[in-house]
Amino acid sequence: MKALIIAAGKGERLRRWDGDLPKPLFKVAGLTLIERAILSAKKAGITEFVIVTGYQGDTIQKRLSSKRQDKLGVTIQFVQNDDWEKANGHSVLKAKPYLNNDFVLMMSDHIFDWRILEALVRNGTVAGEVTLAVDGRVDEIFDLDDATKVKTLDGTPASLIAEIGKEIPSYDAIDTGLFLCSPTLFQALENACTEGKGSLTEAMRLLAAEGKARTFRIGNHYWQDVDTQPSLKEAYRVLFRSLRKDTDGVISRYFNRWVSGLMTRILIRTSLTANQVTWSALVVGLLSGFFVSKGTPHDVAIGGLLFQFASIYDGCDGEMSKLKLSSSKFGEWLDTVCDNITYLAFFGGVILGIYRQGYSNIMPMGLLTGFGVVMALATMYLYLVRFTNSGSLVTVQKDLSGDLETVEQNAFIALFGRVKFMVKRDFFAVLFMVLCLMNKLEWILILTALGSNLAWIVILTMKREFASEPKPELSRN
Repeated sequence: MKALIIAAGKGERLRRWDGDLPKPLFKVAGLTLIERAILSAKKAGITEFVIVTGYQGDTIQKRLSSKRQDKLGVTIQFVQNDDWEKANGHSVLKAKPYLNNDFVLMMSDHIFDWRILEALVRNGTVAGEVTLAVDGRVDEIFDLDDATKVKTLDGTPASLIAEIGKEIPSYDAIDTGLFLCSPTLFQALENACTEGKGSLTEAMRLLAAEGKARTFRIGNHYWQDVDTQPSLKEAYRVLFRSLRKDTDGVISRYFNRWVSGLMTRILIRTSLTANQVTWSALVVGLLSGFFVSKGTPHDVAIGGLLFQFASIYDGCDGEMSKLKLSSSKFGEWLDTVCDNITYLAFFGGVILGIYRQGYSNIMPMGLLTGFGVVMALATMYLYLVRFTNSGSLVTVQKDLSGDLETVEQNAFIALFGRVKFMVKRDFFAVLFMVLCLMNKLEWILILTALGSNLAWIVILTMKREFASEPKPELSRN
């Protein structure tokens, strides 16, 4: 399926002091609006695009050169609309010769969760109809007065549209600017232009009158129209709010994400990539182990602070890749491997630091800790390889959290269910930092020995399939 993106407008309400920039090239969280639209569609499985340009069309086409297309992994057919000052339906009609089958229609100035488009395409549309993705959360819409309202016949997810427009008196949903279209749309647009009303909204009114305009509810996924400076700021807020994870611990949710978010806002304005941030986080992690290994109270305190900082800073690479829609399997594995090298360096430093503090009998506990850490990491890596299509240990956390609610409970699993928050990095990083500030390295060693050995025992107990064939279905991160 191809996607048609309308990128013809001037964006008069979004003018800034940085020159006469066409609206599709405004940046939001490290990506231009047009590139964000393209990459969002690519995440949903679409790699062929028809883009209709107008105002400064040559500037947009230069930005999306063939070399840039290769880097993005897409192909683009450009169409210039010299009548770009007319209603947006004229831009859609310019693309008619290039779209003979069903297609996705998108606006270049809308940001959205790519999963909306994936679900919209998977849901499909009835032959000869047009399906519009709508948001039923009308009380949460930013700048509701400027939004295009939709009144459905019965309020169901796939209801036919009864009325659509910015000024309709009664409505139960909002137009998100995402359409799944059959070529029927072109005929409706031609009729609208004949009547002197060449907008998409007018074409949808004509289709609705014929019972050929349907809705698709987007659920709780995010989207935002970017038309004005206030809406541009709201887009930033929406995107950064989407970085929260269900697996975030309490400390991460209320502190780490806030700090890493501030750092990410700076990092995405640089030329640094997410993978480069991952490497730099590893350096910080290695330094934490180095300082702790010295054993002096001053150095141990520095090592603990660096370990906590590495925990926060490590969140930036994932936030950057999500904001820039640049996540990859390699990036997931790189992040996981670097995190675990940090753990090994830190715990190795703890053992050496204790030894240098005069605890010569540390070897048995050190061996137990090392064994537990290696076994815990090994079982989680094996789980990722055999049972998932992911390189992130977050997948293991999600799966085990779900299994804890259904698996038959024994002593180990029941205990793990009560203390599982302690094995999350956001918690133990803070705990170990405090213990380092108190110069209590032996406590870190004891807790790590208990936690790591409990973790691998629980994983093997809950996933006895390790000894059997891998499951045929792959889970997604």
